[in-house]
Amino acid sequence: MTNSIINKFGKWIGVEGSFASWFVLIGILTQLITCYIMKEPAIAVCSGIAGVISVVLCSQKKYTFYFWSILQLTTIIIISINSGLYGKVFENGFYLITIFIGMSVWNKNSNNGVVKNRKMNLKEFIVFGTLLVPICILFSYIIVSNYNSGQIALDMVTTVIGIVAQVLMILRFTEQWILWFVLDLLCIILWAKDGNWCLVSQYVFWTINTIYGYKNWKNIIK
Repeated sequence: MTNSIINKFGKWIGVEGSFASWFVLIGILTQLITCYIMKEPAIAVCSGIAGVISVVLCSQKKYTFYFWSILQLTTIIIISINSGLYGKVFENGFYLITIFIGMSVWNKNSNNGVVKNRKMNLKEFIVFGTLLVPICILFSYIIVSNYNSGQIALDMVTTVIGIVAQVLMILRFTEQWILWFVLDLLCIILWAKDGNWCLVSQYVFWTINTIYGYKNWKNIIK
């Protein structure tokens, strides 16, 4: 009976399977409890819930994750501005702008709303490593150093990793999940230093989700 209700909840937000439905529910409850204890504003609650739903949908290769991401990114940009983390503003602004490119790419490579993922070959790995990464480092340094970021080193590193991971995600590469894992761990530290425990709990959930996402995209989970 309980599983049936949870599965209906999961289908309502777009995820499939008992595990994913329970996973999302636990993530949402964690966000609500953390934000309530820490007396975080409504915008943090909204960002947290949207973030939980969006990453699990992405883990299941669902096109609909983009719609939840728009809500999550809009709210996190506002929170980052208030915290003086301008690297995160730039990073999430980049995500928000490129979402519409991603929606087009995924739509062309999806079947019934589920995207067909790719595996990076050696040539693609070299191109990303020698071209994209240095460019991202340069841009993030300019943004972070010129706007008096609250945590320059972490802000810049997470911005670089995030931009590269976002490009990999848009291009449907499974390897994105490795970068998201590293990024989320670093962001736990960043937001803990900022004292935003609602976002810390969100990034803890996201870190766990990267493992789930990697297994799904590698077809380890059937």
